[in-house]
Amino acid sequence: MDDDNDGIPDSLEEKNIDLDGDGIPNDIDDDDDGDGQLDSEDSDDDNDGIPDSVDKDDDNDNIPDVLEEDSDGDGEPDILDRDDDNDGVPDEEEELEIKKDRQGSLDTDKDGIPDLEDQDDDNDGIIDSEDNDDDNDGIPDDEDTSGDPRVWSFGFAYGASWASAILLFLSVILLICDRESEEIFYKERVGDEEEGCNEEDA
Repeated sequence: MDDDNDGIPDSLEEKNIDLDGDGIPNDIDDDDDGDGQLDSEDSDDDNDGIPDSVDKDDDNDNIPDVLEEDSDGDGEPDILDRDDDNDGVPDEEEELEIKKDRQGSLDTDKDGIPDLEDQDDDNDGIIDSEDNDDDNDGIPDDEDTSGDPRVWSFGFAYGASWASAILLFLSVILLICDRESEEIFYKERVGDEEEGCNEEDA
């Protein structure tokens, strides 16, 4: 609601404030500053010498204009309005469309489906909402500090009956085994061959 039709919702205009002292409170005064120009046409609403176009508080009510802006004039400030332009499309959906336009045809896995519409951006067979390794580096995202490959130093505690570590470097898996004999055996395995250490690996 905007009783004085000045573009500022009554809910944001303080009651009983009379900027120009004419006996008419600002929330119902068509000319808050008493300069003879209607507030709706005034280029310097608060007569502070700062044009409204660059004034952060046009009406000098101590409420920043950004909190009062109401693009569609529905009485609800944009900051609270889910549809600033009252076109029936929620702002959130409009922002998504703008994001799509900016990203254009970004298609990480080159499958012909833009990432914004692709449920599996990296085509690793795991949908994005459940994928815990976005960069496919073998390190879970919650442990990965960056998308860059990680370099590890290893210290093996000999004495365990069997221990193994699988390191993924690009498409090659190094299978490292240590046994009680304190010998370390390894071999390169590519693809989906069985994982794990066994007597044949020795």
